[in-house]
Amino acid sequence: MNSRIPDTAGEVLTSTHPSVLIVSNGHGEDAVGMALARRLRPSATITAFPLAGTGAAYTDVILLEPRRALPSGGFGLRGSWRALWGDLRSGALGHWLAQRAMLRRQRGRYRLVVAIGDVYCLWMAAIAGAPIIFIAIAKSEHNETHRALERWFIRRHARIIFARDQVTAEALHHAGLPARYVGNPLMDTIGLTGGRPPLDGTRPTVTILPGSRADAYANLDPLLQMCERIAGPRGAALPLRPRPGP
Repeated sequence: MNSRIPDTAGEVLTSTHPSVLIVSNGHGEDAVGMALARRLRPSATITAFPLAGTGAAYTDVILLEPRRALPSGGFGLRGSWRALWGDLRSGALGHWLAQRAMLRRQRGRYRLVVAIGDVYCLWMAAIAGAPIIFIAIAKSEHNETHRALERWFIRRHARIIFARDQVTAEALHHAGLPARYVGNPLMDTIGLTGGRPPLDGTRPTVTILPGSRADAYANLDPLLQMCERIAGPRGAALPLRPRPGP
């Protein structure tokens, strides 16, 4: 691992009131971006560019345009042909070209860019032409490894990579990438919308995270059924955390 990489990021973040651009591509990624913005302010000037959706998670942060919610919710390329076609009919190609043009106009304006999401987000963020910290929360070695082409993009564009778990960080580090694990940043976005759930400490407690998109409540029912089967006669406390996006 390149020992100068942490120093490079440290120099940027400790300089006099640096300007930081956060590029994120998803509801959860936007929430992580907002949590990061809270930590960096007021010592840094923060601008955010949500690539998928309107960026509703960001508050009191300068947002770049264009922003819009596509029919697929940002999953057009990873979903079905029908989802992709729906996005294209809604102007996804023109929207994408406008996003890239906006990022090109940001060159020379920021000391640091933080890309939060997948390698596509990193690729888009690189257009801004500043050192990049990559918060890679979209993939984990537990369910989907980073492919060779993705590792090539990461090596080319990211100064530091923060993985979502230790196993993924070790896999990327073994591939020669400056990756580390310091905790899953998605956990920093979880809070209580109501009162604190009563926990007696005598039973296992399961927290259900059905997602951050509009289908969270639809996902909740099968998750509850699964938990009831797992709990069996012992029972379990089930604090819920549905947090659908707008």
